[in-house]
Amino acid sequence: MDMNLEGVKQSKIFFAGKVTAKEAEKAHEERRERSRQTSSHIASLIGDDLALKARLSKVMSFARRVRVSEYQLTNACNIRCEGCWFFEYEGLKMG
Repeated sequence: MDMNLEGVKQSKIFFAGKVTAKEAEKAHEERRERSRQTSSHIASLIGDDLALKARLSKVMSFARRVRVSEYQLTNACNIRCEGCWFFEYEGLKMG
């Protein structure tokens, strides 16, 4: 749960535009430190198992290429794309 709250905190900092260079550098350093801790923890879990290390390397190589996207499906459309007929027919309107 802390990770989600941290992400929200960071989003507010960087999207609100009310961040000083010092605050941005501090947030960046905190992310780097978490990354170092995660890498250290993973290394301790793997230990000397070369097969596991090779498998993890393949997975992480693939994971770097994966892009995350989120879609929220609804019955309503709030945009008006050029050429879209969604709003042209009364039968398609919800309500």
